Amino acid sequence: GRRRRRGRLPAPLASSPRLLRLLSLLTSADAPYVQDSYLGRYRTICWAILIAFIGHVLLVAAAAPSVIKNPDVAIGVFALAIIVMGAGTGMFKSNVSPMIAEQVSSHPLYVRTNKDGSRVIVDPAQTTSRMYNWFYMAIKCVTSSPTL
Repeated sequence: GRRRRRGRLPAPLASSPRLLRLLSLLTSADAPYVQDSYLGRYRTICWAILIAFIGHVLLVAAAAPSVIKNPDVAIGVFALAIIVMGAGTGMFKSNVSPMIAEQVSSHPLYVRTNKDGSRVIVDPAQTTSRMYNWFYMAIKCVTSSPTL
């Protein structure tokens, strides 16, 4: 029969991180249509989280000893997990950023007097920018934490 070295993925799956990124980018192009036409932003985010969770469960299942006994099945489940996670990630990414921006009320610049008497200019564009800075900083901290 076919001999396969242990611990190596077939060539198409060896670049699975790139495949995951590609699928999440492709899905993120269709997700706003689903959100606008059918589900709404909140429900689309909830479905995206559920789909990504199912992909993670499949990924764990692909590593189960009973599945690894048959390498072809393990690789098939692994590939399916990457596809499902890519779909969930793409749906989530394209809907969460606009939802964050909607949290800031839209109003013109105004001057606010604080309790200590100091006056500050309130700019909604700066507030939105600051929110996204914190949001992306949190993402970067979480994604870099496994390397620490």
